[in-house]
This record gives sequence, C-alpha cells and structure tokens, in this order.
Amino acid sequence: MPPRAGLCAVGLFAANGISYAQVVARQVVDKNGAPQYGVDPFWPKPLPNKWSMQQVVGIWVDQMDHVWFLNRGVAALPIELVAEGDPSPALCCVRGPELIEVDQQGNVVNAWGGPKFHPKWPATLQTVIVDSKGFVRIAGEANEDAS
Repeated sequence: MPPRAGLCAVGLFAANGISYAQVVARQVVDKNGAPQYGVDPFWPKPLPNKWSMQQVVGIWVDQMDHVWFLNRGVAALPIELVAEGDPSPALCCVRGPELIEVDQQGNVVNAWGGPKFHPKWPATLQTVIVDSKGFVRIAGEANEDAS
C-alpha cells in the first residue's frame, strides 16, 4: 500500500472511532454532544504505607472499572524517598509496588511488583493490560525487557 493510502486508512479509522464516543447518562456534553471530563482532585485516595508515586505509565481500566497503573519506581528521585532512611527522617515517602489497582472509589485493591518481585520484571515499565479473564500482562520498553 502506498504511504498516502495508509495514512488515509488511519485517518478514516480514527474519524470513524470518534463518532462512536460513549456518552453515559447524565454525562455533561458540549454543544456537539462530545463528553466533557474534569479532574477529581480527591481520586485516587492517598496511597497506603507511605508509598510515593513517580512516573505513572500504562493505565488500563478493566471490566469492573478498576484502574490499573504502572508506577515506575526507578524514576524516583532521592528527595522523594526520604522515608526509606533508617531511622526514617520523614513521614513520607517510600518506593511502593510498581503495579497498582484501584477501585472506582480510589481505594488500592491490589499492588505488587518491582525488581525484587520477579527476576524478569521489566527494567523500564511501559504497558499494563488486564484481559477479560483477569490475567494481568505488563511490558517494558528497555532492550532487556524483550524476553
């Protein structure tokens, strides 16, 4: 396929997908019917156990409307992890798990992962997908993550 034809196909697919935006009952929409979204500053709730949040990547919403995200622990700056000292000189923060699931109310439901969790844990997290059977798949972007 010539490059121009491929670009047209992508444009047609994107335009076709936009026309089917899901509008929920009582959803605020603009004059064209497009859903309007706003930030909820109280969601998610604060993470437990003094966990900090670094670079959040790979967001996925599963069939129960739980939000899964990857929290790149390797991206933490030393100043962000002062509570990891012994004794702890601060009340916050420590490096938390790198895979976190929160429910619709913003509560942590499950959390695990990181370099010490599994020997093949990705060095640079990128994507999380939860399939219809509940299997969680993660992928990284570093060369050593391709195994």
